[in-house]
Amino acid sequence: MVINTWLLTVLDYFKFVGKRKPTSRFGVLPDLKLLVAILLTVTVGTIALHTFADPVFINWYATGNADKAGWFALTTDIGQSHWILLSTGSIILFMSVYNFPQLSSPHTIHWHHIFLKFYFIFTTIAFSGLLAIFLKNLIGRARPVLHDTFDVWLSLPFEGVYHYASFPSGHSTTVGALAAALIFVAPRIGYIFLPVAIWVAVSRVAVGAHFPSDVLAGLALGVLFSWIYARSFARKRLLFEFGDNGELKLRNLAAKRARRKIRKRSQALGDIGFGASGPRAANKA
Repeated sequence: MVINTWLLTVLDYFKFVGKRKPTSRFGVLPDLKLLVAILLTVTVGTIALHTFADPVFINWYATGNADKAGWFALTTDIGQSHWILLSTGSIILFMSVYNFPQLSSPHTIHWHHIFLKFYFIFTTIAFSGLLAIFLKNLIGRARPVLHDTFDVWLSLPFEGVYHYASFPSGHSTTVGALAAALIFVAPRIGYIFLPVAIWVAVSRVAVGAHFPSDVLAGLALGVLFSWIYARSFARKRLLFEFGDNGELKLRNLAAKRARRKIRKRSQALGDIGFGASGPRAANKA
């Protein structure tokens, strides 16, 4: 019964999204000149790192100085996607299953806004990760452990094994996508994660798991995917919206109004079924 109700709720949500008329002012893709400029910059940067930095790195890696037990090694797995998917997925599942019949209208708006934020982060990490896996298999670049000092590009497409899945870096894709997603959903504090993302990306080189060019490509892939994906939300006026010049903005006005109403009414968590406070408890007193 609970599962059926949950499935109906999920289906109703996607029906609601499907019926929303997309804005005709701007498309999912940004201005073509801007997009081409960004892609050219990333391409040139990746080629430059491959030409100049990767040979230096492979010579350094051959000396056996890769960080196997230091701070880079201890923190590099922050870039794994499973902890992000598990945490945000659990919150999404709870928010979609929990029954809140006495939730006020302002609370409902605020609840929905929070749900969309976690849903955006979860799907951003999941879809960018799948894209990175596809590119890894398509390109099949060998990891540094298989290289020598004379050749920094060995490729075996669709080998489907760890050692031939170096380009782009999956960890870097994840932290790049997460950093961009947090900046979009929490503009005031999201930038705090940028140093963490850069640290994790550098750590992939320091531990010898990736070439510098792999890391740059992964970071760029994550950020670009998150940006374009957020624009697909904005086109449906979900969570985001477009500014006058097509820039991406958090669609936060309704949620702000709801929060103001909630503060004015001073409703406690008991109003949505948590604890013993709120009107229900007051009626029993």
